[in-house]
Amino acid sequence: MKKSDLKTGMWAEYRSGKKVIVLLDTENGDVLVGGGRWNSLRHYDKNLNCGFSSECDIVAVYKRGVITDVLEFNGAFKIWEREEVIEMTLEEAKQKLEEVTGKPIKITI
Repeated sequence: MKKSDLKTGMWAEYRSGKKVIVLLDTENGDVLVGGGRWNSLRHYDKNLNCGFSSECDIVAVYKRGVITDVLEFNGAFKIWEREEVIEMTLEEAKQKLEEVTGKPIKITI
């Protein structure tokens, strides 16, 4: 999902786990609102990464099902989730493979 795919009424989940509602075209511009605070979408790149804190990167987006109260998260369903890339060294990969297989691993390059 890209920033341009966001619509008013969708919910976004930060890497920290906090959920915020997307509001576009407000008097403050395009914003994310939750917990009595708001955050401008101008701080985000097209891939939904936050420029000032990785804790505010958007890792999931939800859409409302039946609308009862748009300011409540209940009833929303996930429509996108960020696929995280796992980085590790060769030694870490070797250890993980040994842990999974239960056998010694020799890595050749």
